[in-house]
Amino acid sequence: MSTFQNAQNIETKERRQYHLPAGPGDLASNIMLVGDPARCEAVASHFSSTRYRDSHRELTVITGTYQGLDVSVVSTGMGDGSTEICVVEICKLIPAPTLIRCGTSGILDASISLGDLIITSAALRLSNLLDFYVPSSYPSVSNLEVQCALIQSAKKHGAPFHHGLTATAPGFYAPQGRVIEGFPVQDPQLPEKLGTLGVKNLEMEAATIFGPRPSQRSQSRSHLRGHCQSSPKHFLHQRKKSNKPSAKAIAVALDAFVELQHRSA
Repeated sequence: MSTFQNAQNIETKERRQYHLPAGPGDLASNIMLVGDPARCEAVASHFSSTRYRDSHRELTVITGTYQGLDVSVVSTGMGDGSTEICVVEICKLIPAPTLIRCGTSGILDASISLGDLIITSAALRLSNLLDFYVPSSYPSVSNLEVQCALIQSAKKHGAPFHHGLTATAPGFYAPQGRVIEGFPVQDPQLPEKLGTLGVKNLEMEAATIFGPRPSQRSQSRSHLRGHCQSSPKHFLHQRKKSNKPSAKAIAVALDAFVELQHRSA
């Protein structure tokens, strides 16, 4: 049984984390974040070799080599609470990681097609989680260099993409305006209101990834695939959708890491 040092900074004396199944040396500085642990295997299938893998609860870590670059893929689970735990414990091991989230989101802009990529410039905070870290007026903005690398990679792959604002909700149903019989919804028109403000998509993690460490230059970026539209109401089911767009989204994100490496060389 692992012995943790205290209840404040919960890790073993070897600095293995309480939730994230990793310790010093297990993670790369380039990290792709996904929600579903099963998606880690899809990302790792692009690696030429793998040097570390482990899982705990909804968190899976796989580290390997992609085009000569050390890269990790980490699953965060669903929502901002699980994502906060994951990002904090990553940053305890890697002080300034490059984080690129590759996941799905709801489309608010009618010009965006199902399966298109959305590269987020900043996230509107509909959750109060980050208020425990920074003032409520503090913006959740992604790193410009990583945005540019993702845009360049999407162009290279010929992937349809859109660049702009994302909204991060604290849940999936009422917090995103979904009306379910028997459950009160305070604002069923929320998606339409956000769309009129120019917000392109709605999801549950991006703002949390961008926000916890304002004093550090962590390179955070969200790279999302639209899987449902609020109006008209269309949904692309995970188990029925083609693997090709998902594979392209993963390739775009991985090649963005390579592009960033070339720019810093």
